[in-house]
Amino acid sequence: MGNPEQAGQRKAETIGLRLADYDRWKQFCAYLGGGIGALVLFGDLAKDSFEAAPHWMRALFITLILSAGVFLGRAFFGYVFAAAELSKKQLNDGIKVADPVPDDRWFKYPQASFVCYWASLVLAAAAAVLLCSAAWQT
Repeated sequence: MGNPEQAGQRKAETIGLRLADYDRWKQFCAYLGGGIGALVLFGDLAKDSFEAAPHWMRALFITLILSAGVFLGRAFFGYVFAAAELSKKQLNDGIKVADPVPDDRWFKYPQASFVCYWASLVLAAAAAVLLCSAAWQT
């Protein structure tokens, strides 16, 4: 019949591939968390820049960093929870790692975690831009 990718169909995702994908996104969350932590530390070191800048810049920086942390925490929790549920379901039902992912509610991809990760990244980038802007105001 031909290559399924040529026909516009994706190859069936397996349980093992899904679990590996969740682990990859958990690592991405950890890397972004390190970047947010560095921004917090650098923001503290550059507090003189915020003293000379308008007060709304400091308030906005704190708001952006806190929001990025909340969204990142939600993203990380979603991937950890999805991986745990998938592993538990796999063990309880005797599903093999090479089996395709069933199409039921227990195996839905955590779309909210994906959105929260990217929201956190955008918020952290906005905080970094704001920090640089405050430094250039002095």
